[in-house]
Amino acid sequence: MSHNPAPFQLVRVQMTYREDEKDSFQIMVPVDQDGRICVDEFYGHFIDEGEMYPVLIAEDGEGDTVLRYLVDWGWGEKSCTHIEILSRPLAINQEVWREDVSSNGRDRYCYEIRSITPLL
Repeated sequence: MSHNPAPFQLVRVQMTYREDEKDSFQIMVPVDQDGRICVDEFYGHFIDEGEMYPVLIAEDGEGDTVLRYLVDWGWGEKSCTHIEILSRPLAINQEVWREDVSSNGRDRYCYEIRSITPLL
């Protein structure tokens, strides 16, 4: 018996940091017909103070209202970074939270989705 996976659309989601729109976060991710993220792992990159940082993002839990993902910076980065996305279809102006935890403490940053562009 063959199994056909549910159809999906690959999209680029562009987000800007609320406090400084020069800093941004972009992901390329499959979404289902309703616009919800439909994979456990995907790629993206942060642009922070003009520097680009590629990242691997993997599911790290699901609550009642948010999907939580662990960000792998690579190159031996010691901070622990999570992003939280509301567990509903992606939408323009939706908030996405980034949380960095290191030996110096915990910082939270709010990004807003500015565009969702189909890639295929």
